Amino acid sequence: MQLEAYFYDGQTSKRTQCVLEIDAAGRFVLPNDLSWSWQQVEVSARIGDTVRFLDLPDGSRLESSQNDLIDQLCRQFHPQPRSHGVLHILESRLRYVAAAVVITVLAIWWFLAEGVPALSNQVAQRLPAEITQELGEETLTFFEKARIFGPSQLPDEQQAAIRTRFRALVAEQSSDFIYKLHFRDAGHTIGANALALPSGDILITDQLIELAEHPDAILGVLAHEVGHVEHRHSLRMILQSSTYPLIVTAVTGDTSLATTVLAALPTMMIEAHYSRDFEEEADRFAKDYMIRHGIDSAHLGRLLAAMESAAGGNGQAGWLSSHPATDDRVKLLEQTEE
Repeated sequence: MQLEAYFYDGQTSKRTQCVLEIDAAGRFVLPNDLSWSWQQVEVSARIGDTVRFLDLPDGSRLESSQNDLIDQLCRQFHPQPRSHGVLHILESRLRYVAAAVVITVLAIWWFLAEGVPALSNQVAQRLPAEITQELGEETLTFFEKARIFGPSQLPDEQQAAIRTRFRALVAEQSSDFIYKLHFRDAGHTIGANALALPSGDILITDQLIELAEHPDAILGVLAHEVGHVEHRHSLRMILQSSTYPLIVTAVTGDTSLATTVLAALPTMMIEAHYSRDFEEEADRFAKDYMIRHGIDSAHLGRLLAAMESAAGGNGQAGWLSSHPATDDRVKLLEQTEE
């Protein structure tokens, strides 16, 4: 049998075209006059009709595209491990290729749906308090320079009453966050809104306070925002949108790459859209707090409904357009615990 191939001596990059005469015992002679038997050849796996490599003990190599003949020689003189044959079968059968595509798509979907959120939570929990504090200061500075909010017009007495209840709320938290409450006038552009920065700085607008029919509703809003901070939702939200830095940080433990992503926090907080899971977690945090203190959580539910109504019922009245006031959220807050 004759095998057409290119010969590499293993010492230089030069290749030599040759035709090997393989005798009945499986022996052949290379262009460098060395004689070898097929049993001494290490044959690469077959993948479609791509070229195969035949490696010899002295470091020399043959390259050939005569796959059928190579397979015949392997069967006759040196049967290869079953894995080689299995690989060729898998890549040459349409049903196996289709199955591989489906498995790959499902794996990617699972990673995005479950893996990325889990990694983002892991990385967010690792970030030191110094980083979250710095992010909060930078975001507040950005809001001030961009004139997104104006000074609050609420009477000092009303602000003081709300601060008193806020201090009692955050005093119960066991975390190291430094909570600060900021009153702002949002005008007609943003309107009734509140948001929590990862540092523990919480902003609430005059318009939201004016819309509330009961002071307990404002307490519910603040508890909801504290829930976002405690569960690090804003950090996790941003990290989830940046998969590559997230994976590197999770694997190496180096948070420097993650902090470069978080530099976009000020802009993203304006356009933030928390996931349904994050919103439900924050709602439950607020409801649990209110129930522990004998406060009717339905007050918060009614405020959500009022915000949706004020926005024309389009469901986009949420705090900074990120908290859709859906019927499910209102029902959760109005439901009586048994």
